[in-house]
Amino acid sequence: MRPAHLTAEPPVVLVAHGSRDPRAAAATRALARAVAAARPGVPVLPSWLDHTDPGPAAVLRDLAAAGHPGAVLVPLLLTAAYHRKVDVPAAVAAARQGGAAIEVRVTDVLGPADGMVDTRLLAGLRRRLAEAEPGGFDAVVLAAAGTRDFRARGSVGRVAAALGAELGVPCRVSYASAAP
Repeated sequence: MRPAHLTAEPPVVLVAHGSRDPRAAAATRALARAVAAARPGVPVLPSWLDHTDPGPAAVLRDLAAAGHPGAVLVPLLLTAAYHRKVDVPAAVAAARQGGAAIEVRVTDVLGPADGMVDTRLLAGLRRRLAEAEPGGFDAVVLAAAGTRDFRARGSVGRVAAALGAELGVPCRVSYASAAP
């Protein structure tokens, strides 16, 4: 018999990159509330890899301490670059090293993990563009944090190409760091 405080479905742990800008954490918390509203009865908890607490390892340890046998960890990342390949697995390992007996299933990133650009990602980008410039635009720059991982840069390029094709305007990629 499962204790009453445990749900039939495993809790969802959202993992954002993190930012010094407090609006980023507020946006992640709002997303967690929206996902929780869409999945009544399933705990949805935010976490961050950097700049904001709690980190995913702490959230996983807390879930294990509360008796949850498993969790689904969702990286809120657009590419399967360093953070997905190194930081996320390290957080899961850190939780287990801290004594957390919890099974963790890590999902794909939000971007094109299998080479295909998800139409929901494109719809979200179109919504944001419409909010920023309701009257339209004649070109788009898709700004990304940056990565040295050429496959991750390729996935950002696929998103830019798909977005440009949908909008009928040129769409170019620009990186803040770690990539030309």
